[in-house]
Amino acid sequence: MASRLPIETEVKAVQEALRDKGQDPGPIDGIMGLRTKAAVKNFQRAEGLRETGRLDSETLTKLGAKPTPSEERLEKTPQEKKPY
Repeated sequence: MASRLPIETEVKAVQEALRDKGQDPGPIDGIMGLRTKAAVKNFQRAEGLRETGRLDSETLTKLGAKPTPSEERLEKTPQEKKPY
């Protein structure tokens, strides 16, 4: 079974990528808070993507990050999540 990085580590990587691309995600703390979501929206707008504030696969690709199963869960709302 492959090891998985915790979601916190994945969010930190996204926050660092946002900062490297000129956005301000706030502290690099692994929390998908308001400032990080705003930075994602600003990045999406700058890249001509649909502004959702979510870490969808297209946004992650533009950031240079690869979507993982946990990140794909982050981009879905509770209503969109399928039960296990």
